[in-house]
Amino acid sequence: MANLVQTRKRFQAAATILGAIAAIAALLTFLPLRPSAEEKENELNEAKLRSKTLESEVGPLRGLPEKLVQARADIATFYKERFPNRFSAIPEALGEMSSEHGVRLSDVKYETYETELPHIQQVSMEAHLSGDYADVVRFINALERSKVFFLIDHIALGEESQSAGDVRLQIKIVSVIRTGSAPTTTASVPAAGGRS
Repeated sequence: MANLVQTRKRFQAAATILGAIAAIAALLTFLPLRPSAEEKENELNEAKLRSKTLESEVGPLRGLPEKLVQARADIATFYKERFPNRFSAIPEALGEMSSEHGVRLSDVKYETYETELPHIQQVSMEAHLSGDYADVVRFINALERSKVFFLIDHIALGEESQSAGDVRLQIKIVSVIRTGSAPTTTASVPAAGGRS
C-alpha cells in the first residue's frame, strides 16, 4: 500500500506539471508573444513618419559644402561690386545722384570707423537734404538702389522751407569702403568700431 501512495503522489506531480505545460501552451496559442499584423503596421507607419520628419530636418543640409562655396563667392562679389575701394567714390556717387534728382546736399560731414572685418571701413555721413518733395523721394529711392552700398540710418525733418513744396531733411547715411583686398570667407555685416 505504501507503494500505491507513493505512485499516486508521483502521478499527481506529473499531472500538475503536464497541466501547467498545457496552460502555458494554451496561453501562447491565444496570446502570442510576437506583435500582431496590426501592431506591425502601426510600427511601420510610425517609422515612416519619423523618417519623413528626419528627412525634412536634414533636407536643407544637403549640398551644404557647395552652398558654402557659392555663398563665399557671392560675398566676394558683393564686396567687390558694392563696396568701393576709394573714399572719393562715396561723395562722387552722392553728388551724381543729388544733381540727377535735383536735390541739394549741404553741410555734409564724413566720419570713418574701423570695423571688425579686415580691410573694411565704415563711413558715416550726416547732411542736410533739400528739394522738391517728389525729387527728395526719388533721390532716397536712388540712394537705396545705388551700386555703391548706402544705408539710410536716420531721417528727420529739418528747418521749415521758404518755398511751397520744398522739403528740408537731416539725413544720416552709412556706407562702407574696402581698404585692401575684399574678404572672401565672411558673411557678417560690417559693424561700427572705434573712430579712426
